[in-house]
Amino acid sequence: MLNGSVRRAGDRLRINVELTNVADGYCLWSERFDRQMKDVFAIEDEVASSVVSILKLKMANQDPAPFEPRYTGHPEAYNLYLKGRYYYNKTTVEGFQKAGEFFGKAIAVDPGCAPAYSGLADFHMALGIWSLAEPKEAWPKTRECAMKAIQLNARLPEPHVTLAKIYQFGDWNRQAAEIASRRAIQVSPGHSDAHFAYSVFLLQMGLLGQALDEIKRAHSLDPLNLRVATGVAWLYYYLTDYHRALDECQSVLDLSPDYPEAQCCIALCSEKMGRLADHVTWLEKAAAGSSGLPIVLGLLGRAYALNGQNDKARELQAKLQAISKQRYTSQVAHALVAIGLGELDSAMQWLQEAFKAHDAILCYAKVFPPYDALREHPRFQEMLRRMGVAGPFRSENDTADVTKKA
Repeated sequence: MLNGSVRRAGDRLRINVELTNVADGYCLWSERFDRQMKDVFAIEDEVASSVVSILKLKMANQDPAPFEPRYTGHPEAYNLYLKGRYYYNKTTVEGFQKAGEFFGKAIAVDPGCAPAYSGLADFHMALGIWSLAEPKEAWPKTRECAMKAIQLNARLPEPHVTLAKIYQFGDWNRQAAEIASRRAIQVSPGHSDAHFAYSVFLLQMGLLGQALDEIKRAHSLDPLNLRVATGVAWLYYYLTDYHRALDECQSVLDLSPDYPEAQCCIALCSEKMGRLADHVTWLEKAAAGSSGLPIVLGLLGRAYALNGQNDKARELQAKLQAISKQRYTSQVAHALVAIGLGELDSAMQWLQEAFKAHDAILCYAKVFPPYDALREHPRFQEMLRRMGVAGPFRSENDTADVTKKA
């Protein structure tokens, strides 16, 4: 077990590192590093190289390859990048906007900061996925920034993960999405988001067993990542294990009490368990906590209607209409309210508009239970076919799985 501590005083850093044999508690090695902040990236490599040397690690009958740092640029730029990631992970309108600002500032400080370009790609991707910008505007910017990050550092796993999501959410190219997801894992097998992206691909294809395996792997690699931890809960929701999903959501809320995705998952589990009042309450919390993400408002409008509060559902419809006059708003949000109100023809029309716009959130159409009222509708089935996700759910043991193609 590698234990350590970091202390900072002004521009000075002190890092204490200790390698312990967990079998007997014996200290195998310890060292103190006193460095300047400007050396922070070199310190990472120095510590890693020292540990490898102590363990006398060998790789496939050859000496270990030299450690290549991901980023050796300006510490201030990297600090701005980390702040951007912090706000990005909040999954709120305000958080996404602040994330974009910090990534932009990092690039201004160091135009060669590959992580910042990767972060900016994810910022534009978030705008596309959460319908805060028109897909035709968001995805080209996402692709441009991701390719720039790869150009600066091809070993960086994040932009490869983003490319997989571009194929998946932006292009609806399932085969390319799978290949890119596998490529991201190949670039960095220990990168949690790479396994997370592959899990989302498998989920959208209806391969729930494999998706659960991948999301568990992602979670084991980064247990404190809120998006990944909530992803585990969502998988149990799709697998109809609602009690387990609620337990996983509670673990997320223990870390971040106002995390909107976990609140949405609790709400939809509550619906399935017949707790319609809780269904509404949790979505109201999520709508407030997410700064009014359109898809959350759509789910809330549907919940009001299912709970017999049609007047409030109509108010949400009007609110979404008002928002759509100011900026792009996912047609899926409008469709969800219509589904709750039982206006299925109207809901189908909204989903067809979402299809024309290439709305990213529509990628879950094959598996998302709120669409069940439309499941047998011929136009809904035709839409799934054209999206490349038609057909029944398949188990992880099905030899015809799409994952066998690669």
